[in-house]
Amino acid sequence: MLRFDSVLEREDTPAHLKELMREARNHIIRIPQRYATQILSEPGPMPTDMGVLHPVFPVFYVELEGGCRCSGSPGSVFENFLFLAEKESGNIDPDVEYSLVGLAIGLDKNGTVFDLKVLRLGFNTAGERIPLEFFEDWPEWIDDLDGVARNIVDFLAQPSVHIEHEPGIHKINRRRRKRRKPPISAYHIIKWSEFSKPTNNTGRGGRHQIRYDVRGNWATYTNGALAGRRIWRRAHQRGLTNEIFRPKGYQR
Repeated sequence: MLRFDSVLEREDTPAHLKELMREARNHIIRIPQRYATQILSEPGPMPTDMGVLHPVFPVFYVELEGGCRCSGSPGSVFENFLFLAEKESGNIDPDVEYSLVGLAIGLDKNGTVFDLKVLRLGFNTAGERIPLEFFEDWPEWIDDLDGVARNIVDFLAQPSVHIEHEPGIHKINRRRRKRRKPPISAYHIIKWSEFSKPTNNTGRGGRHQIRYDVRGNWATYTNGALAGRRIWRRAHQRGLTNEIFRPKGYQR
């Protein structure tokens, strides 16, 4: 697993990437592999307006345990993502008021660190998306990587996800010093309840004649102030609690 400190300390890490990583040093977030389904399934589409995405920090660095594999890419696995959300982004383009850019970090076939610009988003003063021209002309497989990057931003922004400092970092570093190992940078962990109550039919509207399972999936708000935002809808049951339960086909 490529950890923040190992990437920062490597001689082959590009200088521009090291500079950006130092800006994100106080906001390192580790996403455990058990959340891979939520992050990697159904890569999200790029939003059309700036009110849809809500970065948890202006600059933050994500360690995605297990990584993201994209066939056809120059690297086998992208394990880390660096996000930069900027207001007043005139240094990028005079017409851009706000931008959100993500960098996917991995190793190439030679084991050398490289980064790719993904989640290439720019918005004008009206909040409408405008193209960031110098980030275009990438291979098609980067679209999936864009979608994974968006899933990370959306997943971390869910109201049920809490981002906290790793409480045992001082103890970890004490042990490392005793073993004559350098301390590691403080990082954040996420706490998220993976369980939800069954969603039962109330008797109004459409009526389910059976009770059945629904797999976890991304859901997009279509109306109201949250229109366009995506949240992960946990696995749940639908239908009346007193009706026959019928497993879905993938469970039979």
